Amino acid sequence: MRPRFFVLSVALLGLMATSPAAQVARYRLTVDNTWSEATHPGAFPQDAHFSWLGGGTHDASVSFWSVGEAASPGMKQMAESGATDDLEGEVAAAVSQGSAASVLAWHHWFCPPDTDNGQCGTLVVEFDVAESHPLVTLVTMLGPSPDWFVGVSGLRLRGGGDWLDEIVVDLRPYDGGTRDNNLFQLWGPLTTPPDPVTHITDASGQLVGPTSLGSFTFTRVGQIVDLGQALAGNFAPTLDATGTLLPDEPVTLVGTGLPPGRSAWMFFGTEELNQPFKGGVLVPDPTLITELPTGTGTIAIAAALPASIPSGTEILVQAWAPDAGGPAGASASNALMLIVP
Repeated sequence: MRPRFFVLSVALLGLMATSPAAQVARYRLTVDNTWSEATHPGAFPQDAHFSWLGGGTHDASVSFWSVGEAASPGMKQMAESGATDDLEGEVAAAVSQGSAASVLAWHHWFCPPDTDNGQCGTLVVEFDVAESHPLVTLVTMLGPSPDWFVGVSGLRLRGGGDWLDEIVVDLRPYDGGTRDNNLFQLWGPLTTPPDPVTHITDASGQLVGPTSLGSFTFTRVGQIVDLGQALAGNFAPTLDATGTLLPDEPVTLVGTGLPPGRSAWMFFGTEELNQPFKGGVLVPDPTLITELPTGTGTIAIAAALPASIPSGTEILVQAWAPDAGGPAGASASNALMLIVP
C-alpha cells in the first residue's frame, strides 16, 4: 500500500503547538572511522579499529578524563585493552552520587571500511541526555595499540538555553600515558610512574601520528516513545514510526496486524487522555481522527514534518479498528508519542 502523505501532513499541521524546549533530548552519534593506509601511510595495522565505545552523560561537577591528568583505572583499562567495563563502573558511581545521569556503552568495534571483522558493528548509535546533565564523555581505544585512544570529555550538547542541533568533533589521537610500547599491539612495558594523558603530536613520536582518524557527529533527533495500551481481539494491531522527526524530514507511521478489508481510525492529539474506551484505553486526547482502509491488514502514512513545527512538540497517535474478537467489538494498537527535537 502506498504511504498516504497528505493525511499525515494535515494531521501534523493541525497539531502544531508551541511547547517549551524539551528537558530530555535524543542524539544520534555517527562514528566516521576514516583510518586507512591512505590517511596513515605505514600506520594502518591489520584489523585496525575503534574498540568498545563507553562513557556517560553528566554535569560539570565531574570529569572522567582530561589532558594533563593521570588516567583513572577505568580509562587505563579502556586505553590498554579496549574494554570499557571499569569506566562504566566509574560513571555508574557518579550516577549514584547525582553528578552523572546515564552510563553509555556499546560493546562492539567501530571499524573503517578497510577492516572486515566479525566484531565490527554499526557506526550509528543513539542516546538520551537530560537538561540537568548536558555533558557527554565518550572514549574508544585505537586497536591494536598500547594505550592510544580517541574521544570527547565533557562535550556540552546544550547552549544558549536550548539543545544544539549538530556538533562534529574531529578525532585526533591521545596517549593514555600508561604503556611505553610504540607498536600496533596490545600491552608492552608499564609506564612507571604513569604519565598524564596527552595529545599525540609529531614531536611526541607515537607511531599512529597526530593525523585525524575520523569524526564523531552528534545530531539531535526526535524521540519515538512507545506508550503501550494495545488491545487485542481476533487481531493484534501494532503501530511503529520511523524518522528523525526533524523539520522538513520524513516521518512514517506503519500499522500492522489490523483486520483486513475494513477501516481503521487513527487518533491524533497533543495531550494524553488515557480514557477507558471499547474495553481498552484511548491514549491520545484526539484533536484529529482520520479513517483509512486497512487493505490486507496494513496501513502506512508518511509526510515531511512542517518546517515551522516547534521544538518540543509532542504528537500522540493510536490506531483503532472494528474487531469482533475485542471486548467491545474493537481492537487497538499501542500508542506512540513523537517528540519533535
